[in-house]
Amino acid sequence: YTTERRLYNNDKKHLFLLSSNNLVFTQEIEKDFNLEYNLFKKRVEEYIVPQILSKYTLVSRRLGMVYFCECTDDEIKKFSSKYFNSSAQNIMDFRFSQKEATKKGLVYSNNSDFINKIFTVGNLYGSTKGISYDYQEHFNPAREDVRNLIKDFMSSSFVNFENDIINDRGNE
Repeated sequence: YTTERRLYNNDKKHLFLLSSNNLVFTQEIEKDFNLEYNLFKKRVEEYIVPQILSKYTLVSRRLGMVYFCECTDDEIKKFSSKYFNSSAQNIMDFRFSQKEATKKGLVYSNNSDFINKIFTVGNLYGSTKGISYDYQEHFNPAREDVRNLIKDFMSSSFVNFENDIINDRGNE
């Protein structure tokens, strides 16, 4: 009934999903963020993009990177105060997105590329509270080759995550 294929590693909680619309690689970072994040980037840059996207000429409409950040109730309140007035300070579960044009999307008339940031705040899974940050770059028209975009995209996703989430939690 589906053309979706999944590879899942129960021990490491890594997921690789390939369908007609998505290519998703998920890696849970458990201990050393910098070491494990750099390993993730290396897997994407050196294997997934050249060996799957490029080799099979998969068309990309979107690149996405999702970060999860555990937060205390006080950190969630501080974060939400940026988006809600003081009478709504007790809102602890919410979701919203911010859409931004890319330089290419602004400059070229035949291009409507944009960045979409999706924030999910509150209970993420089980009893874990925090913020899920889904950073996406959308391509219109779609791209056949994203190899030269991956490094900049991953760097941009991380910088935006730091600016939009980490620095706003009070961990500056």
